Amino acid sequence: MTRTELEARRAEGERAAELGLTLRVMIREHLAVSQEVLTRVPIQQAGSLLAVTEQAIDAFVEGYERAQHQAVRQEEAARREFIDDLLYGRSDLGRLAERAERFGLRLSQAHAVAVASGPEPYGDGYPVARGIESAVLSRRTRHARPPGPRRTKMRTPRGRSRRP
Repeated sequence: MTRTELEARRAEGERAAELGLTLRVMIREHLAVSQEVLTRVPIQQAGSLLAVTEQAIDAFVEGYERAQHQAVRQEEAARREFIDDLLYGRSDLGRLAERAERFGLRLSQAHAVAVASGPEPYGDGYPVARGIESAVLSRRTRHARPPGPRRTKMRTPRGRSRRP
């Protein structure tokens, strides 16, 4: 495949992800087209067809994954911005309430906030962040009235390091 064709497959993968199409279904479609073409080409070209199919699927998946990663980064940024605005009071209450609903929060209910800092910078997915989340979740579950799991939102301070 040419560079232009591969880039077109990547762009198609991005569009599929943005539309919410499942990767499994999209790969099946690629394979179905290849099987159809296989019935019309000489058997000696089957290896070439398989190689082109592999390139096309690889490029498609690359674009799909790129779009998925971008969507996750945007969601994390929106969540961080919301929590910062909430904690620092940088937005009007009506706008905050609208944004809170997006994250499954009702600002009319009681909430508890815990802020932690450590000697090392950390982010989402770091062992320290996972440990804090696990400790908060287990404490919230044990001490909840009525007993049971509660929703917990975690945010790590991107770009911040230890306190001065």
